[in-house]
Amino acid sequence: MAAYIARLPEVAAIEVPKLNLPAQAPLTVEEVDRKAEKQWNWQLHRTAPAVVQNGRKVFGIGLSRTGTKSLTSALYALGVNAVHYPDDETTLRELAAGNHNFALLQKYDGITDITVSAFYPQLDKLFPDSKFILTVRDKEAWLKSMEQHWNGRPAFTDADENGFAKETHMQIRRLLRAAVYGCYEFNRDRMSYVFDQHIKNVTEYFKDRPDSLLVLDICGGEGWEELCAFLGTPSIDQPFPYTKKQSALAALVG
Repeated sequence: MAAYIARLPEVAAIEVPKLNLPAQAPLTVEEVDRKAEKQWNWQLHRTAPAVVQNGRKVFGIGLSRTGTKSLTSALYALGVNAVHYPDDETTLRELAAGNHNFALLQKYDGITDITVSAFYPQLDKLFPDSKFILTVRDKEAWLKSMEQHWNGRPAFTDADENGFAKETHMQIRRLLRAAVYGCYEFNRDRMSYVFDQHIKNVTEYFKDRPDSLLVLDICGGEGWEELCAFLGTPSIDQPFPYTKKQSALAALVG
């Protein structure tokens, strides 16, 4: 992490000109503080936990680039301590063994992203009465986002897009890409098929259990109203954490 932070000026010098951003005056420390407080206000205000009890969990089973980070942030604000795309060695061993009773769930209220998106039937049986949230978005926008995302994150490399890589993270990346998408590199036809099939399979599986599944289009503007109603929590008076709409620069490093 220290090495990455030290390289930020170098990365910025290369990447920022590619954005063709209009010239702006240098930011002051006060402006940064105000922006951070406004953007991350949700982290400072959590409601009391009201969803996770009696062994129930909350799983975000949307595909990559469908707002899974935003969902995780929103769940946190509602008192649901979910973990997004864990990349620890224990989770790797469990995935490799087909063991979906993740040890992380002993201390977390749920998991989001493709770590669990393909395994909802098993998780449904392991954790009865849990809540499943399928994040979706416009398919064409999703395909473009996935192409950009994957092109900067190869499956086989000695270093990731920030100049360093953890072997466990890379092993999980390859395992989940194979399990969820059936490929290691972006392929438009394959991705289009997986997108359609995943939504079809999930909605078919839960078709008689509307209380168990929420289909949520965060990228399309859905948020607290739908999520709070589904989880049975009071409405929340703060901006929904659309984490990928912070800025074009945030998208580069997020």
